[in-house]
Amino acid sequence: MKYIHLNAFQWLMACLLTLFASKATAQTWNFSDGINDTDVKNLNADTEHWLYESDKLRWGYQLACEAAEMTANGQTLAFTKGLLFTAKANYVRVDNKTKCLNLNGAGTVVTLKNLKKDAKVTVSCKTSSKSTARGLNVTNLSPVSGSFNATSLDLQTNVGTVEADGDVTLTATGGLYVYSIAVEEAGATTPDTDADSHAVARDASKNQMRLTLADNSIRYYNTDEVDVAIDKAQGIVTVADIDGAWKDVYTKTVVKIDFAKKESSEGGDIDNTGVEIQEAKGWLETVYLTWKPFKGASSYNVYIKGGQYADYTKIDHALVRNYGTYGRADILGV
Repeated sequence: MKYIHLNAFQWLMACLLTLFASKATAQTWNFSDGINDTDVKNLNADTEHWLYESDKLRWGYQLACEAAEMTANGQTLAFTKGLLFTAKANYVRVDNKTKCLNLNGAGTVVTLKNLKKDAKVTVSCKTSSKSTARGLNVTNLSPVSGSFNATSLDLQTNVGTVEADGDVTLTATGGLYVYSIAVEEAGATTPDTDADSHAVARDASKNQMRLTLADNSIRYYNTDEVDVAIDKAQGIVTVADIDGAWKDVYTKTVVKIDFAKKESSEGGDIDNTGVEIQEAKGWLETVYLTWKPFKGASSYNVYIKGGQYADYTKIDHALVRNYGTYGRADILGV
């Protein structure tokens, strides 16, 4: 097993480990990561099948469906790829404000196809009501912890094991926010506990590696303090102190590996012709800014220049928000 120091190979490792990590579990859907730009464009283009609510930053599928994949503009949505839906019209929503898959009514079914016996399924969800407890009823799944086949007002982390080779269904008892679904192959081992591992707290002032595990927890490591080794054949990720003082081993539990670049305190130039900017920051490949409302304006257009944009380019309205007291833009991929 060869160790690679992250300072020298951090971005190469990001690519290599993402490919490797896909073997740790059957699949994971992290809806809380939001929807990618390609899905946004396809959803906006497909007004025949999807209704966009600009004030809520969400799209609702306008047709009833039976064990169908979600598509827009003739393309399968990456957001829900691999999941099948049975639902009434407008019962499946892609929610980019709440950052979730929104199951908008009782009887909405999500099907996980062709799972293996003893695989572990973990679902993070919460009722969309402040007063009505809701949950997920399941088939071919034995509840282990959480609220499968029950209801709750609280955020649920539901875990179950597959009873027999075949499909698993998750049926909402009412409006439900689903934040993630993870399927872990049988035989995957549990990583070190938080008490035993050497992961550190999230620190925006440092370059950090993020390990997303099958239970949707995240482990952070400062990249200037550790080396990483991977064993593709055994499905093992090993994080070691550069001085050899300790070593954390993850066996078939890492879903995703990526990197958070430290937040820069250096500001960029913003052309201001009357709108009062309240805050402007850069993070990874994202620009974030907020502003006070401009007198007489009912909506805003945001343009960006620099990086991959040689000239001023208008940002998609789906990424520009107006909350009434101020405006906000989350600009991705800059």
